[in-house]
Amino acid sequence: MSKRKVITFAVEDSFSSLKRVDEFKSKFQSSRYIIEFIKIKNTFQESGKSAKKNIQNRQAFIEQLNEKVLGSDVDGAVHSFVNFPIDFPNDLIVAAVNRKDIVGDILVSQNKTNISEISDTIVIGTNNVRNSNQLSLIRNEQPHELLTDSSFTQSLDWYSSNKKGKALIVSHDDFIFSESPNNFNFSRLPLRDFTPAPGQGSIAIVTLDENKPSKLIHASLDNPRARVETMTEHIVFSNMAPKKSANAGIHAIVRGEYVHITVQLFGKKPDEYMHTYRDLPIRTYAESAKEFSKELNKTTKKK
Repeated sequence: MSKRKVITFAVEDSFSSLKRVDEFKSKFQSSRYIIEFIKIKNTFQESGKSAKKNIQNRQAFIEQLNEKVLGSDVDGAVHSFVNFPIDFPNDLIVAAVNRKDIVGDILVSQNKTNISEISDTIVIGTNNVRNSNQLSLIRNEQPHELLTDSSFTQSLDWYSSNKKGKALIVSHDDFIFSESPNNFNFSRLPLRDFTPAPGQGSIAIVTLDENKPSKLIHASLDNPRARVETMTEHIVFSNMAPKKSANAGIHAIVRGEYVHITVQLFGKKPDEYMHTYRDLPIRTYAESAKEFSKELNKTTKKK
């Protein structure tokens, strides 16, 4: 009997990240292969109130994982696609993209309250500027707090300290992969008001270009629909003016022969807000997404 080959992946050493990768482990592992995860500690902390700094920290950690692939220490690196880096090493490719069926944000509250019905005495916690801006648009008088530490666990601790007087807006993806989602009540937030971050709910597996593991990983784990949706979001995000893209909501979904993409942009002033959408031909989604970004940049320059 031949010995099974070991395929190794570098992954963030956190409960949620390891829970995510366990989902696709069964799809890949077979009588011929064994999957091993090399856990890497994320030492880049997020500040919560600085979107630019948070993006820099996430990208620094992505680079740290990618170095493991470039150095041939592992066959692939697993990343959350949120704020995936614009500049990417030429020797690496995104071999596989996968995505949860449900993408968006949720409201954690004591009574599973809808956002439109929540009492105006409840303080709502958010752990990113995008959600704070979105909340202010539809609930201008609602008290809310931008949490200094955007760690998901610490956000839940903040909410748990006073469930009667607080509520919390978090990513659905973070919530279902947390240690104790069944201990909390939640309701989904409408996508029209709370457009997700680009790449939210998606994971990418990065490998060296065109080697045997990359082909195997692509064949076993890549979801073509998830790739089109996620890459459309990423292309629009990466081609937008940085001042606008930092806190943007960008969400794409395949509908027949088109990719329907919604974009929510925030400026420093209320009149700089923009909420728009476009149906891009799926056969030319990459080129069409770039053109859409150019149009968005021109429009924002006029305002």
